[in-house]
Amino acid sequence: MRTLALLLLGLGVSAPPSARQACPFGAALCSGRYGAGCYGATSAACHDGLLCPNVTLPCLGRHGAGCYNPASATCSDGLVCTTPLQPCLGPQSARCYDPSRATCAAGPVRPRPRR
Repeated sequence: MRTLALLLLGLGVSAPPSARQACPFGAALCSGRYGAGCYGATSAACHDGLLCPNVTLPCLGRHGAGCYNPASATCSDGLVCTTPLQPCLGPQSARCYDPSRATCAAGPVRPRPRR
């Protein structure tokens, strides 16, 4: 069990500590509106309870919370899309779409006819 906790700590991901449980030595408690857990400051960052490995950044918004790598993904109000996908935010949903094959308007994503 201790090996698993150290492995998760090294990855910047950890299960939330219980009320009586403390973080392992060298780890810090991260808690906030997005959760709680332990993280190593050298391998991860904490943003209001969201744990992100140091190579990624937090993506927080009304469509969710997650971590993204700015070199390979985009973030729009919490929606994380990998490149070349782009955020599609409408009044009823948020999703990622491929701009070469679809359009995004206020409604659903519709395929564009090929020419």
